[in-house]
Amino acid sequence: MERDVTPKLSAAEVGFLWSHFMGNSMNIVMLKHFLTYVEDREDEMVLRYGLEAAVRIDAAIAAILTKEGFPRPKGFSDEDLDQGAPRLFTDAGSLYYVKRMVQLAMPAAAQGLVSSQRADVRDFFSMSARLGEELDNRVTHVLLAKGLMIRPPLLPIQKEMKTAGKDLMGNLLGKQRPLLSIEIAHIFVNLMNNVFGNHVVAGFSQVARAEELREYFFRGMEIANKHLKVFADTLNDSGLKSPMTWDAMPTLSTTPPFSDRFMLSLVTSVTAMGLGHYGLALAASMRPDLAAMYVRLIAEVGMYLADGTALLIRNRWLEEPPGAPDRAALALSGR
Repeated sequence: MERDVTPKLSAAEVGFLWSHFMGNSMNIVMLKHFLTYVEDREDEMVLRYGLEAAVRIDAAIAAILTKEGFPRPKGFSDEDLDQGAPRLFTDAGSLYYVKRMVQLAMPAAAQGLVSSQRADVRDFFSMSARLGEELDNRVTHVLLAKGLMIRPPLLPIQKEMKTAGKDLMGNLLGKQRPLLSIEIAHIFVNLMNNVFGNHVVAGFSQVARAEELREYFFRGMEIANKHLKVFADTLNDSGLKSPMTWDAMPTLSTTPPFSDRFMLSLVTSVTAMGLGHYGLALAASMRPDLAAMYVRLIAEVGMYLADGTALLIRNRWLEEPPGAPDRAALALSGR
């Protein structure tokens, strides 16, 4: 009889698998809602591929965790979806959701891959990344074909390489040098993340059952709009046009297609990922005024995220990830 020499799952592997499962189960719920009402055949094919990929990912994670004796996370399911409720987002809005979903999921798969050592876990994250790449190719093709793709600002071609001078770092006050391409890239990503977030909380604010959630989502709209203006002004100050935003706001429905637990969990998840993008932008920005801008925005978004997490805990909606044992509590319990 051969002895199983497969190493136990590390904390990193469990953590990345668990968080991947939670985000993926949210996407399954959203994609089912989109598919209920999709009108365009090309859009439907993209959404259906996304759902098939998400279901495959769900099953693969559950198989690895349960094989090792970890309970399958509850996540989100049809219990969080009312398929009889009117549509909340348009076909264009559903495509934009998929585009942002992939943008957030693929780095998570890459991080899970490089943080894992077990062959089956590495194979899983490689598969997840491939599925995400294919979904991104499909949704990008449809957005481009329909003229819905929003592109970053264009730069003139630089005729020769330049060596950086002392003005590269700039200063906190006074006239600033023009933005570098990497700084523009991060501003654009964060601007579009805020457009996406604004789109989601606008829809959820219309349909949330609890008053405190409607107020929380409306506050998210105000923050997103304020940050959009900050990023647009920063681009304009360097003579760059701010990109046009989506013409795909939610429908006028006030009937909730999702549970309050689902909507609040999705908003906190998107907020947390947006916060991570602010951190990446802060690290890539060489102008001190940009660093100060991101520090200020991070503080505001961090407070919003903390308040949303507190709401989840107060309503007993937050599923706690696996963690290290509380040795002190175990010691005291034996007395």
